[in-house]
Amino acid sequence: MPCSSSKSEELLLPRPASSNMYWFCPGQVQNEESGFNVCCARIYSAGFDIYSTEEELSCSDFSELLERPLKLARSKVLFEQEFTNILHALQVVQFLWWKARAQVNSLRVAKRREVWLLSELQQGKIASLKFMFVKDNELANKMFRDERCCLHESDWTEFTFAVDELEHYSRRLQKELVMSLPHWRTQQIIYKVPL
Repeated sequence: MPCSSSKSEELLLPRPASSNMYWFCPGQVQNEESGFNVCCARIYSAGFDIYSTEEELSCSDFSELLERPLKLARSKVLFEQEFTNILHALQVVQFLWWKARAQVNSLRVAKRREVWLLSELQQGKIASLKFMFVKDNELANKMFRDERCCLHESDWTEFTFAVDELEHYSRRLQKELVMSLPHWRTQQIIYKVPL
């Protein structure tokens, strides 16, 4: 995600917690042979695929891949935006549902971003990642079945808008939080109270 060179304006993005926190599996035993990574399953259920920007998928712990930069794809098309990690990508997908879809007709124009057709090699890499992180596809689809994104498959305009709007929204919230810190110090609350 493009960030300003100024440290004070840098967008703060989430870092994933331990990998087992995101692994859901039926029953009480944490088993990586069944179940799925919740972040990945939510992205897949919205109709997107995950593409690792790593040259080779050779991590000893594949969950480390989710802490590294990645891209999203849809219908054999790769979106150029590189996301910091899986949580950053998931934030954009969820923000698209939560806020951006309602605002897509606003006057703000999204930055132009490129998309590329996926090669056979890239499609294979995407399929490998899906197999690694969603062992029980049926269960994942059952849990997140209503989240399929209703974007036109070849149109990335709304998604591009969501990327830009999330950045704008996050910066605004960050500014509001910083402005409320004096209230926290004096009154132990993060909003201004009239006296």
